[in-house]
Amino acid sequence: LDRIGRKKDVEIVYFRCQKAKPDLARLFEQLDLYERPSAGLDAALAPIRAAIEEASERRKTLDIDALVARVAAEREASLNVPRVLYTNAYEASQEEKIFALVPEDLEPRTRRFCLGAANNLGMRIVEKGGKALYYLELGASLTVESLPGVPEGSRWLGTFDREEAVDKEELDFYASGHPLVEGLLLELEDGQRGRAGLCEIADEEETGAGLFCVFRDGPEWTPVVIDSAGKHRPDLAPRLVDGLAEATPLDPADLEIDEHWADAIRELGECAERTFDDNTPDLELALFYRFVQP
Repeated sequence: LDRIGRKKDVEIVYFRCQKAKPDLARLFEQLDLYERPSAGLDAALAPIRAAIEEASERRKTLDIDALVARVAAEREASLNVPRVLYTNAYEASQEEKIFALVPEDLEPRTRRFCLGAANNLGMRIVEKGGKALYYLELGASLTVESLPGVPEGSRWLGTFDREEAVDKEELDFYASGHPLVEGLLLELEDGQRGRAGLCEIADEEETGAGLFCVFRDGPEWTPVVIDSAGKHRPDLAPRLVDGLAEATPLDPADLEIDEHWADAIRELGECAERTFDDNTPDLELALFYRFVQP
């Protein structure tokens, strides 16, 4: 039973059958499963199911006293396990710095990313109202064989809003750690989709266009910006990174692309590679951008 966020005691209601063999109600009472947490007792509780099934199939008396004694010994032993205390696990002075890394609009961003990625991958999406309630399913129209870590045919009814997820515990909360969200992020990172694109970014100060590349060398990620004149523009990298969350996909037809388009992009890509002295890291992303006035 999940007690997180509860403001009153959890009430457990169960029924007793006087002629039950085995008498599970009595067993669970004596094991204190209705009164005390059972965390850390997995090893001790595991054989109980087998004992119950055997007693039920053979219609024999369940040795409740032996099972209770075993669990009691395990419970006592669990209290004596030394626990490591990390005295520096939390530093109050770092609180503001840590929370500053979390965008205030993280939930809307997660919603926008997941729904966009799910739509591009052919998932079934059904809006269910609420604050941000959606039914999502890996159906037959999926355009990839699978999502990393997500079982075939998975489906969820959940929300992108934290408060709604807390109020309705039966809903999934689509956030970091959820299998769908993690699967979509891994597909974005390891799959071939999303590695090339065109977009417009609203900016009150900047104008012009160019190529935005992201190179990866092990754990190191390096953004490189080359404007349409072939000039290295490191000053634009922060603007592009911040602006991508609100960027608008650009239709190639709006650019009046001709037969020289591919050659021009290759030239800008070569300019990006020349920003490195020795070995060029792996190219992870190539994005043609265009700044427009809001």
